[in-house]
Amino acid sequence: MNMIDAWRLQISAVADILNWRNDSKQAKEKNAISNILGISPFIGGCLYNSSGELLGWDGIKDHDDCVFVGEFTLPLSVSINVLTTSYSYTNKVKNVTKKAGLKNRELNIRSVLSTIKKAEAGYVGKYALDYNAWNRGRTFTDKKYKDCPEDYRCHPGLLKLSENDEGRSAAGAYQFLEKYYKEIDFSPQSQDKGAIKLMKEHGVFDLAARGDFALFQTKASNIWTSFKAQKWQNHELEKVFKVYRSNELSGLSDIETPIGKLLEI
Repeated sequence: MNMIDAWRLQISAVADILNWRNDSKQAKEKNAISNILGISPFIGGCLYNSSGELLGWDGIKDHDDCVFVGEFTLPLSVSINVLTTSYSYTNKVKNVTKKAGLKNRELNIRSVLSTIKKAEAGYVGKYALDYNAWNRGRTFTDKKYKDCPEDYRCHPGLLKLSENDEGRSAAGAYQFLEKYYKEIDFSPQSQDKGAIKLMKEHGVFDLAARGDFALFQTKASNIWTSFKAQKWQNHELEKVFKVYRSNELSGLSDIETPIGKLLEI
């Protein structure tokens, strides 16, 4: 049970004792939780710490509404007077004031995309792949899309290192094979779009959107085989996912599609 759930149980128990009407019980819970958290009573959504870990969900509004970031002080104790319906608390949560500016589902999708780029890079310590990546450590252009869109007009095709090399076509941030890539060009935003379409086609998009990365890694390993690598077992890639989620919460993103657009795909 997380912290928010524990607080909700305490407050809900008091509500039951006082026989609050159902239509007002939720509002009273909401105000109580919000005061304990030190945030506006009209805010709902998900609470993360700066390390990208989900600390709790208020359980009142849609899980997708708002994302807040803060550092928490533990332990937190709550004392509720069942006669006056008043409550007091110690070690109040601090710094829960920053709204992340994106919905929870998009936060997780963007973090998953960055994690795929990292996994496809090939080995621990290497930077995540950029949108100009080809395969075997090569790039199909040394220019960014903004500097030379022409270099991204289509999938670059096979990379052959010699005459006898059959070649490999994996390319881009998500290592698309040429025969499966269907977007209109190979721009960064088209690559993001292509990756999300793959998730939807293989039934793993919702896992990514809700941040269930461990299960996503298992189910999506037939799409991105790098997920099967030994170095990414024992939740190592899940740790990478939380780092990228922390980056997104801090406004640091390596995903080219602007915030607010990914969920429209």
